[in-house]
Amino acid sequence: MPTTYQTVAGLPDAHVHVDLDGQYDGNPAHSNPCKEPSKAEDRALRFDLNLPIRFHCSDGMITGHCVNISASGMLAVFDRKVDIWQEGEVSAFSGERHLIIEARVARIDGRDIGLHFKIVSEDDQNTIRRLLSLAHERERAMLLSPLN
Repeated sequence: MPTTYQTVAGLPDAHVHVDLDGQYDGNPAHSNPCKEPSKAEDRALRFDLNLPIRFHCSDGMITGHCVNISASGMLAVFDRKVDIWQEGEVSAFSGERHLIIEARVARIDGRDIGLHFKIVSEDDQNTIRRLLSLAHERERAMLLSPLN
């Protein structure tokens, strides 16, 4: 399947190898720590994903919901203020699935909070892969569902 490089959050000069559906192929050898994105289209592909989330940080637990997700992070809305550069653990919930990944607040625009994932292990990559798969499954189901 054709592939492209996408930006990895928390590593401003790094990319990961993903397929055209935005799925990380899981091979650490397919990362390029030297290539810097030069165009807007180099941003990671985003998928709408409305999930309840919790952000566990030094300020305690903050609840909210995911708006969209990419291989590098997520856009979220929280029930209270979050400080820029705050680091913590994001927990996402979907039915029986409970996914956890480290992240930091990279952008604040009103109530919209941009979180960058901290990717340090194969488990982190697998968590991101599962979140992207969930978003992709939901997006595909919406496209295939009959209009009311």
